[in-house]
Amino acid sequence: MTLDFRTLQRDDELPPIPVTVSAADVRAYLDATGEPLEHWIGARALGDDTPGSGTSGDGTSGDSTFGEKTSGESTSGENTSGENRSGENSVTVPPLALGALCLAGLMERLPLPRGALHIGQDFDFVRPIPAGQPVQALIRVVRRSERGGAVILALEIEASADGRPVLRGRTTVLFPPEDDRDDRDADAAEKPAS
Repeated sequence: MTLDFRTLQRDDELPPIPVTVSAADVRAYLDATGEPLEHWIGARALGDDTPGSGTSGDGTSGDSTFGEKTSGESTSGENTSGENRSGENSVTVPPLALGALCLAGLMERLPLPRGALHIGQDFDFVRPIPAGQPVQALIRVVRRSERGGAVILALEIEASADGRPVLRGRTTVLFPPEDDRDDRDADAAEKPAS
């Protein structure tokens, strides 16, 4: 099947999209958003609030876990490079970073038509994953409608790691009628430059 937004129909399933978010990808995402890396390091970021889990220096699970860093270490004593002292990766993937990379994988396989608008997005983040965890995103067309020649597609996304869901969502895309776009392109080409 040739992948093209204009030919997709309801219940079409796209080939699985592999996504792996590295610690470097997480750092780049956090740099772009301005969020501190310390919020995504260690057991606390993975959802382990158990006292004594190593999430804070005193064995508690209070907000002090994510305090100011000093000399390359968080208040929990973990290295803020994204690796713990044993060398294992301890960075948790921010959920929106995973969602964005799943959509980027879709766009690599199925480029948006010119004039397309991303008109809706909804994610449900089921569970956190550590950086480097392979994820597989499955995407299915759940709705296709046409209005005035414009096509609206709703795509359902489910990303899983180790066979268990980590993310579910829906994205909706609208693109203009193919003929109208071609007419606008031709009109623009005929207009003299000012």
